[in-house]
Amino acid sequence: MSAAQNDIRVEKKLAFGEADGKPLLADLYAPADAQRPCAVFVFVHGGGWIAGSRASGEGIGRLLAAEGYACLCIDYRLARNGAPSYPGALEDVRAALDFIGRDGASLGLDASRIMLLGASAGGHLSALAALTEPLEAPRVRALVTVYGVFDLKTQWDHEIVVRPKGNLVEALLGRSALEDRRIYFEASPLSHVSLQRRKLPVFLGYGLQDEVTPHAQSEAFLLALSQCNFFVRKYVAADAGHFWLGEGLDDATSHGRRFLRAALAFLRGVGLQAKAPEG
Repeated sequence: MSAAQNDIRVEKKLAFGEADGKPLLADLYAPADAQRPCAVFVFVHGGGWIAGSRASGEGIGRLLAAEGYACLCIDYRLARNGAPSYPGALEDVRAALDFIGRDGASLGLDASRIMLLGASAGGHLSALAALTEPLEAPRVRALVTVYGVFDLKTQWDHEIVVRPKGNLVEALLGRSALEDRRIYFEASPLSHVSLQRRKLPVFLGYGLQDEVTPHAQSEAFLLALSQCNFFVRKYVAADAGHFWLGEGLDDATSHGRRFLRAALAFLRGVGLQAKAPEG
C-alpha cells in the first residue's frame, strides 16, 4: 500500500441526504487525476452509536485515495438524549448508497462498484445495510468491517456487565432486550446471513484483546458466513484491542495499515480493483 498523499481530491460537506430536517453530510476523498469513475468505499464511523463523525475517516480516506479508490466518509443519526437512532442510522447509510447511484457519476464514482467499510458501531450498520439490500438488485459489492457488532443481544449481555449504566445497545434501540427481543434480532446482521446473500464478499478484522466488542462477535459472524458459503476472509490482530483501524496510519507495520492492505488485496481478488478494466 502506497503512503503517497499527493494528487488527492477532497470535497467536504457534501449533502447526501436529510434527517430530522437537517442535511446529512459526507466528505469525499478521491484520486485527483482519475480518468474513469473509481470504485468507492462508503466509510461508516464508530462511536457506540452515540458519538463520532465522518471526520474520523480522513486518514483512511486519504490512504484509499492514494491507492486509486474513492472514499465517501458519512455522518449518520446518533442516539442522544434518550432518543434511539435505529432504524434511522441504517436509513442514513442507505441514503449514502442512493446518493452515489444518483450523483456519483458527476463526482467520478462508479456506482456499480460500491464497498461498505465500517468500524465498531459502523461495522454493525455497514453489515446490516449490506445484508438487507434488495436481493434482485444489490448495490453493495463487498463488505469490509473491523471489530463490528453483529449480534445485538450478545453485545447487550456484555454491556450489562461492563457498562451497567448507559448500555449502548439500549441507546441505539431505545429498549432493553427484556422488553423486546424481536428488535434485537431484526437489527442484528447475524440474523440476515443466508444462502441467498452468499454472493456478497466479506472481509473481517478484529483484535483478540478487544474488551469493547469481544472477538466472539466476529467469530460467530465468520462462522455463519462460512456455513452459508460466503467468500469470507479475516484479519486477526492477536495483540490488539479496539480502536486500532485509524491509529498509526503513517506506519506501514501498524494494524490499521496491514488491515487495509489485506482488504484491498482481497477486493482485487474478487474483481474490485480501483478502476474497472477497459472494454
